[in-house]
Amino acid sequence: EAAALGESFGGRKVWSVVQMPDIDSPDGGLGTFLVVSNSHDGSSSISATFVTVRWACTNGLIALGKEAAHTVKIRHTSTMEMRLDEARKVLAGATRYVEDTTKLMDELLNTPIPLNQGEAMIRHALMPLPDEDNERAERNAIRRQNELVDTLRNSPNLDNVRNTGWGFVNAVAEWNEWTGAHVRRRRLNPMERLLNDAGQDIVHRARDLVLA
Repeated sequence: EAAALGESFGGRKVWSVVQMPDIDSPDGGLGTFLVVSNSHDGSSSISATFVTVRWACTNGLIALGKEAAHTVKIRHTSTMEMRLDEARKVLAGATRYVEDTTKLMDELLNTPIPLNQGEAMIRHALMPLPDEDNERAERNAIRRQNELVDTLRNSPNLDNVRNTGWGFVNAVAEWNEWTGAHVRRRRLNPMERLLNDAGQDIVHRARDLVLA
């Protein structure tokens, strides 16, 4: 079922969002979506991108899993048989994505990350202070650290999963997507960021820190 149709980048890219079955979780569940996009300017081919959304705070968790690819390229085809092959490829990719995301979520939920450990990970590994002697850069880094620590400790969206790896990763995702001061300076909207595969690096680093 198509949840939305639209265009981005001034109409250069068009997209359709299809909702897939939810993934159960103790913090309200995850929505999974298939975003099919194409460009009118030749900048990209038709692609199917799989996205997970945490309903508790609408964090968009893109490519959170490490095993399955989150984007499948779709070839332009001329015969019905070839089109069916492409459809099967997309469905197989969606299945792998959901399985990989579910497996990773369970692993993160079962990894204890007490608040003091999470804060230390933020300040010393995820967002360390800059090496250079630059007062402004250091001040900005400390502000970002404090914003994220506050989200980790106080966001009501994490009440059911705080002190777990899943809570830590979602604190980072929430800060990155919604609560950090950097959000209002962004020039791309969420869909444009998704289509450009941008903005999730810090979430992936948080995942890797928990699983290290």
